[in-house]
Amino acid sequence: MKGLLQKIPKVALFLATNEKAGRDKLHGILRYVRLHTPWNSHLIENRIGEQKLGDLRDWGATGIIVARMPDSVGTIASAGVPVVVIDSPTLYTERLPRASFVTCDSEAVGHAGAEFFIRQGFKNFAYVADVGSWDWSQLRCRAFCEALRREGFDCAVYGGGGEGTKSDWACDQKGLARWLLTLPKPCAVLAARDGRARQVLETCLSTGLGVPGDIAILGVDNEEILCENSSPTLSSIQPDFEEAGYRAADLLEQLMRRNRRKPQTLLYGVHQIVARESSRSARAADRRLLRGLEFIRLNA
Repeated sequence: MKGLLQKIPKVALFLATNEKAGRDKLHGILRYVRLHTPWNSHLIENRIGEQKLGDLRDWGATGIIVARMPDSVGTIASAGVPVVVIDSPTLYTERLPRASFVTCDSEAVGHAGAEFFIRQGFKNFAYVADVGSWDWSQLRCRAFCEALRREGFDCAVYGGGGEGTKSDWACDQKGLARWLLTLPKPCAVLAARDGRARQVLETCLSTGLGVPGDIAILGVDNEEILCENSSPTLSSIQPDFEEAGYRAADLLEQLMRRNRRKPQTLLYGVHQIVARESSRSARAADRRLLRGLEFIRLNA
């Protein structure tokens, strides 16, 4: 690290850009670099045939940003340079004790979902957790339920059908279908992420439940490939992933320049809620009206 102020930092970026969250985080990082400081950076995406960095020390790495790539933790730990992790801190905390973190405020996500559904006029609520026991899924659930409880509402929770369902969607779907049928209708459902929201949607349609007439659905991440190409289209909470990347780059720059020496933990919040067909109020459940509203949204 000696003489870092006199040379351009070399930063390794471990980012899964096959999903919108990763691409937005990368955009935030590159925006920070473009506006504030030159970096010599190398992007590692785990693509087929990509050029990786076998030994970060041989390359001369002076800093690392990593998101959603726990398989790379050994390579990262051996580099001995400042590390900033974006999200999923439980995957890295033990093996990277000196890392800093920029983490989504999962409580803000849960509160935003509750406020959105209440404004839509719903009275019955439920939460569908992710199949993995992720901390962010549990925190979103807790915040969602607490926000509803403060307004006098209860919330049903689907946590999966046991260990056997984590790797078997066919088995999990049967349990999810039975659970959805027991919910009071109409019911507003927050899913832990968009992929899970799409599973809820497919299960509703296969069991004859109307969306949003019987079950209104809201996901998280605003993964547009999933949300815009579902029928009906899926509403989603969009965390501020670009801000996460920007703040991670700013924090790493300070750590590399020794302006900060102790590990830091920063939070980023919700950027917006993108309302599509799946979360329309029960008062607007007529299919022709929904299609008309969706046409206006897409063409406004």
